[in-house]
Amino acid sequence: MKKIAVFGDSFVEGARRISQTDIEITDYNICYWLEKELGVEVHNYGKGGASNQSIANSFFRWARKDRSDFLVLFVWTECNRGTIVNPIHKDGQNFNTWQYITSAWSANQDDPERRYRNPALGRMWFEQSMQSCRMLCEDKSIPYLMTSSVTNDWFLHKQLFNQDNGRPIISNIDFQFGRAKENWIEPHLPNNTMLDILSNNWLNKDRLDNINIIKLRRYKEDFRKDKHQETLTWCLHPTDEGNKLIAKTLAPYIKRKLEE
Repeated sequence: MKKIAVFGDSFVEGARRISQTDIEITDYNICYWLEKELGVEVHNYGKGGASNQSIANSFFRWARKDRSDFLVLFVWTECNRGTIVNPIHKDGQNFNTWQYITSAWSANQDDPERRYRNPALGRMWFEQSMQSCRMLCEDKSIPYLMTSSVTNDWFLHKQLFNQDNGRPIISNIDFQFGRAKENWIEPHLPNNTMLDILSNNWLNKDRLDNINIIKLRRYKEDFRKDKHQETLTWCLHPTDEGNKLIAKTLAPYIKRKLEE
């Protein structure tokens, strides 16, 4: 039986805020519950704040060794999450720090680049990360699946361009998937993210699918109305029970892939 390696952001790591300044990481993360559901060894390579480039970089470093005994699950994050140097890895004289420039930290809230970003750049970051991981898996004969933590923007061919007094300005922009859709979990159905699982909206055709920023605001409003609090935290991350629900929902897809 193959082992499973999961790469992604805070949803995978099990990170969530317990206050505006403090973060906790639960032991009862998605990977913990996948082990229970599937009865196989699951390795967690998630990192809070990881950009898609950072996720890909983690996979590239991991895949240098023979990983033929693994299935990989990629959990991609939002397109517009940029990649910067982690402040603790700025020592350019030390190879062991500067080779990991894609540490899991997105741009600072005060960074002008965060307030105004070219959607084509975010698209390129995602496409290059996703496609290169797909091709490396195929080169090395590593079976893989893909999904997303919170966003479905690429399937909607829309992306946040800017905001006007808090009002999102949306751009229409195409995305290139190639063969990646063949190994994406439910790519042809709406509301196919982990966040949708937590909000009881998984693959729901009756509730409009929308880009990340609008979906987050909608689910935040639902949370304020005492909805989904068993599975969602106030920062819209999984509770332990939410992690269990994600694992239970995705386990059949992973099991089928393991049996191929």
